[in-house]
Order: sequence, then C-alpha cells, then structure tokens
Amino acid sequence: MQFRDAITQVDGLRYIVERLGLCSAASRNVLYDSEFLRSGEAVEAELALVARAGETDMTDVAIELGRVKDLRGSVSRLANGETLDDVELFEVKAFAMAASSVRTMTDIVAVPDVSAVVALLDPDRTGVAHFYVYDSYSQELQKVRRKLRDADEGNTAALYTENERLECEVRAQLSARLSPYAPVLREAAAALAHLDIAMAKAAQTRSLGLCRPTVATAETRYEGLFDPSLREALRARGREFQPVDITLGAGPTVVTGANMGGKTVLLRSLALAQTLFQFGFYIPARAAEIVIADGVRTVINEQRDEVSGLSSFAREVVRINEITAAVRRGERPLVLLDEPAHTTNPAEGAAIVGALLDFLAEHRVRSVITTHYSGVATAVERLRVRGFYGDTEDVTVDNIGDYMDYSLVADEGDDPPREALRIARILGADEKIIERATKHARVFSSLPDGK
Repeated sequence: MQFRDAITQVDGLRYIVERLGLCSAASRNVLYDSEFLRSGEAVEAELALVARAGETDMTDVAIELGRVKDLRGSVSRLANGETLDDVELFEVKAFAMAASSVRTMTDIVAVPDVSAVVALLDPDRTGVAHFYVYDSYSQELQKVRRKLRDADEGNTAALYTENERLECEVRAQLSARLSPYAPVLREAAAALAHLDIAMAKAAQTRSLGLCRPTVATAETRYEGLFDPSLREALRARGREFQPVDITLGAGPTVVTGANMGGKTVLLRSLALAQTLFQFGFYIPARAAEIVIADGVRTVINEQRDEVSGLSSFAREVVRINEITAAVRRGERPLVLLDEPAHTTNPAEGAAIVGALLDFLAEHRVRSVITTHYSGVATAVERLRVRGFYGDTEDVTVDNIGDYMDYSLVADEGDDPPREALRIARILGADEKIIERATKHARVFSSLPDGK
C-alpha cells in the first residue's frame, strides 16, 4: 500500500498530512509514493532518522530544500537523450547546487555527489543559481555575440539567427553531457526528499505532541492514545480529549460500552496509529510499543461507500470477506471491526460476531471488535468503556460529553451496557416513552439469553 492510498482509507491521516510542513513540493510527491513498511528494521531506521532530524538545527538545510523543484520530468528527458530547455537546465543547476550545499551541511542522509553537474552548468563558477548559455560554452558563439554587440541595428537579423542556432547546439551538447548523470540526480533527489520528510515529521512531533514508538514482537501497547483531529476540535470548544490506554495481544479483543462511549473513535485512533507507525511517523500517544502488521483492515461505521449501491450490512459482509481471505492467504493484518452485524436481528448478529471471533482467535489475528451483543462465548480478551457517570441535574445536551469516562477496564461479565435509557432521559426523550421502555427492558432482561 502506498501512502497516497492510505490517505483515502484511514480516517485522520489527511489531517496529519495537511499539517506536515514540507519545504519542497517535490517531497510531497515522494511521500505519496512511499510504501507501507513491513519490517521492524525498516520502521526503526525511519524513526531513527526522524529522531536525528529533530535533534539538529536544520534551519539552513530547510532554506536549501525550499529551492528544490520536482526534477522527475527533466531527469527522465535527460535519461531518454532529449534536449532540455533553459528553464529545465536552470532547475537542474539550482537543484545540483542545493544538493551540494546540503551534502556539506548534514550527514543525516547520504546525498550523492553532484558537483560534476554543477561544474557543467556553471562553467564560469559564478555560484549563482541561474542558467545562461555562457560564452565560455562555445568560442563560435562568443564571436557571434561580439559581432551583435558591435553591429548596427539594421544588420543584425542574420547574426540573431546564427546566435540562436549556436545556442541550440550548446543546449543539445550540454544535455548529452548531462545524460549520464540522470541516475545520480535521481538518487540525490530521493535523498533530499527523504531528508525533507524526516525534518517535517520531526517538527510535527513537537507541534502535535507525538511520541516515538518502539517495535514490539508480542503485544501492542498504547499509553495515552489520542485522535489529533478530534482533540483539536474539542479544544476549539473549550473541552479536552481523554486519551486511552489499551494493550492488544495476539488474538482478538472485544470492547463493549454504551453509545457515545468512544468505541468508534478508539478504532479510528488505532488504525491511524498503526498506519503512521508503518510509514515511519511518530504516533499520537504518550508511549507506545507496536507489533508490525501486514496492513490495517477496518470495517468502521463512520466510513461510507454509497456508490456501490449495497446496503450497510452487504458492504460489511464484502469487507469482512476480504479480511478473512487475506488471513487465509497468510497475511497478518491489524483488524478493526466496529459493531459487526449491528444492522441485523440480535440473535443472528450475535451468532455472526461469535463466528468472527472464533475465526480471528483460531488464526491469532490481532484485532479489536466493538459490539453491543452479549452472550458471545469465544474466549477472548474483553474490555469495557467505563461510560456515563453523570446522574445530576447539571448534565445537559451540551455538556453530556463531560460526564463520559472513555477509559477501558477489564470486562468480567457478559451483560451488555445498560445506559441508553439514562442517556435518553438526559437528552430529553419523551418521559412516557422512557417509562414504557423501562418496563420492556425488565421483561427482556428476565428472558433467557435476552430472547
């Protein structure tokens, strides 16, 4: 999976990208083309690079990187033996000069030596990032230009034509001499982009309060996991986001809790953190140890796919089929399922959840499944959102979120959360409806298995 694909699939990732202060637009293209890292060594190397970039004053480097243009088109033309125009030659020269400067400023990344390119495009050693078909490229051209300076205005047409012809020859000769340097220019461009991305990641670590995770092998553990975009939205309203601690073993973990309990936000945060981690970013938490996954597979209720014309349950089934097929192929993704089968009847829904948990437990798939269903017998880790604790007249529609405790605790029983009626009353639901619902709840709770 490339980063450009992850942006469209992982909620919250676009928020991160939009706040990534890259110096060069060329670096953004390289970031978008980057691949999901599938080894602990690759992730650790990228995180170490970000750490080094954050420990060093990179102000002068950033100035040089700000001059870098996207050279992919020009370098491809050179590799194909084509002739560059003055603008392209200028961009190659400016890039080579910037690369040479950065090479002397830092060794955080290995920037190839492109001084030969600078020498070709700056024959007079001006040290200025400007391109001109200099007289020193051609004695014949130098003579024609001298005649142009000395000639009367009415006798210059033939000289201008000759001047243009000779300049075209110089550009062709220069391009031919630059062509062998196309590979090293590509390497240098990749190195500068890599450095730029590492610097931007490091700066974002400070601005968003991210942490450097470590690669784990047994279990994934987060302390103070949070959603950066939701935290910002809450702060704009004078409220604070409550971070969550969670540990995920090798198999499935079931999370229960009332609506408004933050279960969907938890899944989104887990998906974002795993994705950032395996693209070499620091992650939104106080501390984290994360096991490498083959990918992140989600079925989250807030995601929409209306174009397909499928019902919500049908879309869910299609996505779950993709997950089970990937697991059977030997993949080990992080799987996040938000209340699977919640749109079907409770008996069948609970049966489907039970079957999914059996499958995920059998294949030891690291996964989190949120559900309201009780009575699922599969032996898995079970957590519960502490939930609503307000029971005073101070609770209103506007501040009810302040009375939710989103922390997770071990769930020892299998009773479903029973906070809906309390919350409905606080939100102003019709009291007669509440009374009737309370009577029905007593009847249903007295039946075996809630039938």
